[in-house]
Formats: sequence, C-alpha cells, structure tokens
Amino acid sequence: MDHKAFYCEDFYSFPVKVLKFIGCNFLPKIPRSKTDKIQKIVMEFVFWIVMIIYGSASISYAICLILNINDQKIVAKVLPTVLHSPEVLFRILLLYKKRQKLREIFIILENLFPNNKQEQKKNEIVNFYSSLMKYQKGCIGISVFVFIGLFLKAISESMKKEHRELLIEMWMPFDTSNNFIYFITCVYMLTVIAIAACISCPVTLIISAITSLVAILFHILKNDIKKSLNNSGLRVNELKVLINRHNELIDLVKKVQSLFSIILLSMFVVSSMVICVTGYETMMATNMTDSIMYSQYSIAVLYDIIPVCYFCHKIIDTSESLIEAINQSNWYEIKDFKIRKMIPFMIQRAQKISYLSGNGFVIISRSTISSVLTKSYSYLTMLRHLLDQ
Repeated sequence: MDHKAFYCEDFYSFPVKVLKFIGCNFLPKIPRSKTDKIQKIVMEFVFWIVMIIYGSASISYAICLILNINDQKIVAKVLPTVLHSPEVLFRILLLYKKRQKLREIFIILENLFPNNKQEQKKNEIVNFYSSLMKYQKGCIGISVFVFIGLFLKAISESMKKEHRELLIEMWMPFDTSNNFIYFITCVYMLTVIAIAACISCPVTLIISAITSLVAILFHILKNDIKKSLNNSGLRVNELKVLINRHNELIDLVKKVQSLFSIILLSMFVVSSMVICVTGYETMMATNMTDSIMYSQYSIAVLYDIIPVCYFCHKIIDTSESLIEAINQSNWYEIKDFKIRKMIPFMIQRAQKISYLSGNGFVIISRSTISSVLTKSYSYLTMLRHLLDQ
C-alpha cells in the first residue's frame, strides 16, 4: 500500500495554528514589510489580552477560595480550578518566554527529518503520525465535549428565575442575579474555558509531536545502523555519519528536556491533585449535572497527560533499540579494523538510554500514568479521612 509522504511540520502544524489564534506565534515570518511588523504587534497585543482575561479568572478562583475557606462544599468545588488554572497559565507563559528555544528545536527536527519522499512514506513514520492524530482528535473531542456540557448548563441556569449557579465557582465583584449581568458572566466564563482549552490541549500536542518526531528519528537510526553493520563493505566515514546522527539526537533530547522539564513536572503534580479533588466531588455530587461535569473534568485532565507519557515512552523504547540493533548485527565480520575498534565505543554510548523527565524528579513513561492515578487515589483517601473527621 502506497502511503502519503509526511513532512516534519505535519506533526505539529495544528497545535501551532491554535496557539497562533490566541496570539502566540511560534513560527513567525521575518518581518520584512511594514504590514508584517504591524501584524507582529497585533499578535502580541492579542496574546497579552488573552493572558489578562485568563489571569483574571485565576485570581477570581483564588479570591473565592480565600473568602469561603471555612465552607467545605465551596472549597471542594473551587479547588480544582485554583490548582489547574495557574498551571495552565504557567505552561503557556514559560513556553512563550522560551519560544526561541522551541523554534530552534523545530529547525533541528526539520533538518534531521528524512527529506526523501520514499523515506517519508515508511511505515514507522505513518504509524507514529496515525497515533498522534488519534490523540489529537481525542483532545479536541474532550475539549468540545466539556465546553458543550458547560454551555448547556449555562442555558439551563439562565432559564431559572432564582437560585442560579455560576458555571464555575468563582468570585465576582458584582451581583449576578440580574439577567443581563448573569449573561455577561456566563459569556466571560465560557471564554475563559475556551482559552484554557486553546492553551492546555495545544501545548500537550506540541510536546507529543516533538517527542514522537524524536522517537521516529531514533527508529530510523536503528534501521540504518542495522543495515550498515550487516554490510561487510562498510566504510569508516559511513559509520562516523551514523555516530554523529546519534550524538545529534542525544543533544536534541537534552534541548527538549531543557525546554519542557519544569512544564512536565507541573503538569503531573497538578494533574494528580486535580484528579483527586474532582474524583471526590464526583462521588459527593448530589445531582447528575455536577457528577457529569466533574467526571468530564477528571477525564480531560487525565487525557492531557496520556499522549505525553505515550510518546515519551517511545523515546525510551527507540533509543534502547539501538543497542539491540548493534548486538543483532554481524559487525564482528567487518574486516576493517578501524570500524571494529569504533563499535565498542558506539555500544557504550548506546547503552545510555535517552528519556525526558519532570525536572529530574520522575522519568516520563507509560508507567507515569498509573503513578499519577495511584497518587490521586492516595490523596483522595487522605482527603476523605480529613473531611470525615
């Protein structure tokens, strides 16, 4: 079956476009004309307006928590957003600050990615791309599902004449009992939720896209090493090219680690706490609407980390496969003594597995998902014990 040829930018074009929509442009054109310069200024203005809107909501959640600290019901309702909202804001601001590093990584990936169409159609690239697209559709689907749920709740609450509830528990400096004020408040809250989705989902997909591309490059290198070492006529220069490619990939992983390390740590720490609180609220919910809403929140937060864990694990698997490729080859049959002398050093280098971690505290892999759920359950047990006393 003849597959479509995939290019490097196909992996991350969608999340980059979504972030560009809120003014965060990671792939800008060099401003050559006056129009380009004006466009750049407008984009930056839009970005900071969006950050102010979202930041004001984060402050409002915190004020609501402080004012109602003795009310366990309100505290439990507002705590997930108090935890999650600043973390999402931190993600995008840190990435915006380090946007030059992100651009450098995109350029390195494009330079290392196969530029031959036959290479781009290979099964490993197609499979990785298909997996990424499945997670991308899942992220979009969950975000839309959560937004529609809250939108329907807004309609339901607006039809009530009294005892209206806000979509999200937050402090407001004015009385929301008035119909018009309540409508404006709902629009503001839905805007905040849309902004959260336009930040959280794309950042996750960018990390997933970059890690999947790194894993692809390790996989291609493994195949090239295996093919070359089974060739008795291998030349020293050809082996040096493979060694240099391996070194470039190791350096690339270090750059990715430097960029996303703190973001990954904050994602996993906050996710475990948010899943704990939303899980508690789901169990304690007195009506179906709240139960569904908190379940949605839990699923959305959990799905936010699943693709990252999956593709980070792929980096571990594919970098580990290099040593297998060398050991399974017939390199000892190569007659050139210089090459046979270089192989042990190559083996030694390949034994050091590449991986991403949360600022050195936890190696990100598939097992991290179960670790997050285990910690969430531990926090939930402790929370129930404290509240029952």
